[in-house]
Amino acid sequence: MAVRSTNLFSTTQRIFGYQTSTGADVNGGWTSTSGSKATMTLTLANCNNGPYTDADHKRFTKVVNGVTYTFTANADFTVSSGSATVPCTATVNAAANNDVNNNGLIPASTTFTGSTAVMGGSGTATAGAISGGNDDPYLAMVYRMFLYHQYVPGNDSYRGNSMVIAARNSRDIVVTSPVVSCGSEKAYFGSFVLSAALKSTITTELVFYESIGGSAIETTNVPSVLSVLSGTISKVGFYGASPENANYVQVRITIKATTGSITAGNYWALFDPVLADVTPQDRGNISKLAYQDLPQFMRLDDEDIANLSIGTEPVKTQGTLTLASCTNGTYPIGTEFTVTVGSTQFVYTANADFTVSSGAATVKVTAKQGGTAFNDVTHGGSVPNGSAAFKFSGNVSSGTATAGTGDTNGLINGTDGSGMQQPFPLRSYLDALLHAIDLVYDSARNFDYIHASEGTLSKSTLTDPLTAPSAYLPWLASITGTTLLSSASGFTPWSALESYQAAGSTEPGEWADLETLASWNALQALDPDFFDTISGYRNQINTGFSGIHAGTKKTIDTFLQTLLETETPASHVSIVRKNDFNNPFKMQTLVDPAVDPDVGGSLVSDAVNNAAAAGAVATSTNNVIDSADGSYDFSAILTSLQGLQEVPNEFIDDRDGFNRSILLNEGTTGNLGGGIGTSQYTGNRVYLYGESGKMTTENDPLFNIGGDNNAFDIVVELTNFTPFTASAWSGQNGATGSQPDDWFLREKRLLVCGQDSGGSDNDWAFYIVSGFDQSADTKMRLLWVDGYMDENSTNYAYSSEIDMASVQQYGPVVFRVSKSASDVVKFYAQSSLYDDWESNVLTSTPSTAITPTAGTAGADANIQVGGTLSNSSIWSDASALPAAFSRVMINDAVFSFSGSGTTSSENHAIVDGGGVNDFGNVSYTPLLDIDVSKASAVYAAEFHSTKTVSGTESDIDTTIGYDGAANDVKLMAMEPDSTHGNLWYFGSQDTLAVSGLTSGSHKIRITEYDDSDGSINNYIDIGAATATSYSFAGGTYGGKTIYSIDVLDGSGTYGTNGAKSADSVAYFRPDTIGAAANPLSATGTDSEGETWTLTRATANNSTDWISSQAIDKSFIQPYKGKFVTAEPPQIEYYTPFSVAMQIRRCWTSSGTGTDHNVFSLLNGSSQGLKIYFEDATMKAVFTDATNSETATWTQTSFGGWDNVVVQRDPTVGLSIYVNGTLANKADHNAQIAAFSNATTAATFSEGTTSQYYPWFALSQFAFYERYLSTAEVALLNSQLT
Repeated sequence: MAVRSTNLFSTTQRIFGYQTSTGADVNGGWTSTSGSKATMTLTLANCNNGPYTDADHKRFTKVVNGVTYTFTANADFTVSSGSATVPCTATVNAAANNDVNNNGLIPASTTFTGSTAVMGGSGTATAGAISGGNDDPYLAMVYRMFLYHQYVPGNDSYRGNSMVIAARNSRDIVVTSPVVSCGSEKAYFGSFVLSAALKSTITTELVFYESIGGSAIETTNVPSVLSVLSGTISKVGFYGASPENANYVQVRITIKATTGSITAGNYWALFDPVLADVTPQDRGNISKLAYQDLPQFMRLDDEDIANLSIGTEPVKTQGTLTLASCTNGTYPIGTEFTVTVGSTQFVYTANADFTVSSGAATVKVTAKQGGTAFNDVTHGGSVPNGSAAFKFSGNVSSGTATAGTGDTNGLINGTDGSGMQQPFPLRSYLDALLHAIDLVYDSARNFDYIHASEGTLSKSTLTDPLTAPSAYLPWLASITGTTLLSSASGFTPWSALESYQAAGSTEPGEWADLETLASWNALQALDPDFFDTISGYRNQINTGFSGIHAGTKKTIDTFLQTLLETETPASHVSIVRKNDFNNPFKMQTLVDPAVDPDVGGSLVSDAVNNAAAAGAVATSTNNVIDSADGSYDFSAILTSLQGLQEVPNEFIDDRDGFNRSILLNEGTTGNLGGGIGTSQYTGNRVYLYGESGKMTTENDPLFNIGGDNNAFDIVVELTNFTPFTASAWSGQNGATGSQPDDWFLREKRLLVCGQDSGGSDNDWAFYIVSGFDQSADTKMRLLWVDGYMDENSTNYAYSSEIDMASVQQYGPVVFRVSKSASDVVKFYAQSSLYDDWESNVLTSTPSTAITPTAGTAGADANIQVGGTLSNSSIWSDASALPAAFSRVMINDAVFSFSGSGTTSSENHAIVDGGGVNDFGNVSYTPLLDIDVSKASAVYAAEFHSTKTVSGTESDIDTTIGYDGAANDVKLMAMEPDSTHGNLWYFGSQDTLAVSGLTSGSHKIRITEYDDSDGSINNYIDIGAATATSYSFAGGTYGGKTIYSIDVLDGSGTYGTNGAKSADSVAYFRPDTIGAAANPLSATGTDSEGETWTLTRATANNSTDWISSQAIDKSFIQPYKGKFVTAEPPQIEYYTPFSVAMQIRRCWTSSGTGTDHNVFSLLNGSSQGLKIYFEDATMKAVFTDATNSETATWTQTSFGGWDNVVVQRDPTVGLSIYVNGTLANKADHNAQIAAFSNATTAATFSEGTTSQYYPWFALSQFAFYERYLSTAEVALLNSQLT
């Protein structure tokens, strides 16, 4: 590309802004902060003791005449005995911050105000002398004060502005330009015109940065040093090369008095700053050809222009260096010595060979380049006088090289050249003149595509999105069907704030920077394009993310890697999961937090949502455990207490929404647990069917919706609906008169019914039923009974068969019954609340009016959802329906709808997996809305439903009812206390002992944790005894949750609430004994150096006992009986999967050949996966019941937590990872045959409900319908650990 010497400074920057400029544009962004901050020392008295590290606590202020002067402590400080001495510095450069004795405005020896936390009510902070504050120079743009007509594109007047720089004190002045973008390894030349009112030395240098706000990059560029006379106008030129990692550049101008010091009132005027790229290698091809066509004498004169112009060459500095403690040896002529001043490295070379003897030598050196800057400060240069910072190969690790001083040995004689002409002016003129033609030529040449077989592969910049000019990207997007998406979020992610630097700030990302923003909206809009927009466009086109490949998992995975903050995205976890919450329209991104640009935020998922398939929605997570297809949050089990409790719920919720909840009762097929849990498909809350559960509202007279001429509408939304059938009738029909036959619709499952808390009225019910005739019936229908206490043939209606092809078993299903004021009943069944009802109406029998007999219960009326209906074995009795209830809406009139949804059955869109044909116009406002998603959390015992009357909403208490019976399966839940931390469970069969005590009298206190209220003020005190060891028997102290055991000398005093006392000679806490090689005898050393030994009993299934262990995580301890999941994963021999668990066991099993199940996933033919313990080995077996793959891990440490991942890929085999490392792998066994059917039972532990099997504890468990990558396994291990 041809060089065109375009000014890197914008017009605003070049003319120092406009008369209307504000903020960062004042003076075109040119600044000077060469003043200084005042300092002082505060003496604190009567203040609050303690260490102070917060910024608020280190801030001190003084108000004088309405002006607040702010100082901050130079470092953290500590107040002791009410006193402290605190050095402080003002927050801004200003002479006014000095005290009046030092020409400031603050009274001398005054008192400052600090935070209440420091000062309390009576503290004082008295200032010593406050001095050192100096104002910054005065900078001002002078409108149209110009030294010559300046060419500015778009400015017809060609007139510029000047910037006046006025001194306010005697300090040297440093002026800096705005930071502008630059290229790496480029040559830059700059100039400006300066008018001086004082004989001055002007030092100009280029400062390069890798990032805005970052540190200056060290270079060997030599600053330009020029002496200007008072009353003269001088042209200042400067040159520099950018390092390879440079992205930004800034001009820094230092003004010093040539003799003496600057005086307040001295001024200078700066005009027409220019900075241009003059890199020779970038000269254009066309301009090169044109240059070659010029006569040779013109080209020779152009090359030798310096000899044709009047000027002097720069002179190199000379000096003497004294070496001490350096490496002995002889060093050749030309040995380099370097010294760094600011960001500039100055290089000198030895004039002759020299020898270092006894670490010493004297070396004459000459600067590698000419220029005054290489001199020491006394001689007008940049190097400090007598600098000892010189480095060479002989003092890398030790030793010094010190510059001499004075007019003989100092760094002297360097001078700048004057009147020198830059080389090749004619060539540069041609470059600029032919720049446009070079652009066209280079573009056309780069359009060529060269195949690798024809030479070096070169892609066309016309069609390659990664190399095409940015201006081509919209066109390239149009021909690839790509919709270019800009910023993913539109808002500023928190991580972007770290790089924000306010005008005048010295450090980016500080609170002071953010406080400059006017409002929260300004904060949000600070950096909406957090992702590089052009880079984002290239990646979108290249991957097809928002174009021809949009919506595919492979494309989203590929594009996701382009968002990561790393140069090696393939080595980090970034995936997109389909079927989140078992919903084909939900996705989840999993991104390693180390490279996520918005950790914990939605930036990545927002980006993915821009190009997801129609109707699909993505969420984000940074935790591998949260990306599972069935997992459990054991920390949510104990909702109000910690310590040790029997799991109080009927189930443990599957937080991933696959309805793989752990069931704690052996009951009816289809039992989902009973209680509030996580819904499939939406992730909201649902009521899960349990053996004895139901939902019941509080009483309200408006809930009497049955009865003659009462119109109503009831809609029930379910998921996980388990179909049922009616077997052939073989009983005796006891119906008489007009009663329905006993066999008719004999299998009933209750959806919702009315109840009477004071009698038997309000007796209406809505059911799903089967058994249309006496033969076996596999079909289901809907049934409405208006008066279920009255068995007759006219108070009910039923529907035609439900079409299960359109009403899915596991997807959302909606049943509806409505009755007009003339008592005509209609039924509906469909898969969404937003489908077209009239297209899904069922045939009702009778089609005419029924005769309701439901009575009114008055104020005693309430409503029951789910559960059973039992009234002395009459025809209307019903069993509970195995399903998850999402929402029940009951209205005291037939619903009427507005919008297109009432006239069309065509789905126009898919929202959360449901068809929408009304464009979102349909809404429901029923009398009573029992929306379980409003429950505050899983396992909630109650929540508020919403009653709406005449537009006014009110809460209706809705309770989750149980029969109060104990669970069949016993699990113990253990959790550390949120206040007191880790606890320790003492097994009733174990023994704990302490040994190594000094002989003498001791007393002992066991502080027990109260699992019922979380207190630690229950003590078991053991009287004084004389021994060097003590033993605590589980039979006496076991079965308790322990906070600490404290052993004191007989005369000592116990600490409060189990805390260690100053008199403690031994002190046991849960972390005293950790994992051990021998599970039956584990030892540990306490904080006093004493040894504690835990002797565990051997487990057996007839002893009511749990082993001693630390309660250091939220976990479950299987205790009595095995337990299963509601809807187990279905795996086949060809299915990839992973099982992850954080598991602990405190003993080995009882020997080879005796296995103890941890988790199995099998079908009825024992085909599938089994993970179990055999003696000291964990085994994972994948089998078709004949052929198997077996991976093993032999455990060597017991009592601690291990992170275990068992996974299988049908082409790789079965693997077991332990704590992030591959422990064993079984290669793929090609003999494994297809299963007879997919797995049907997921089982934890073993045994019957009358046997004890406390073999292991689980802190985490997750099932993945994918084969975790090694990066995922490693990340999972680090996150669990």
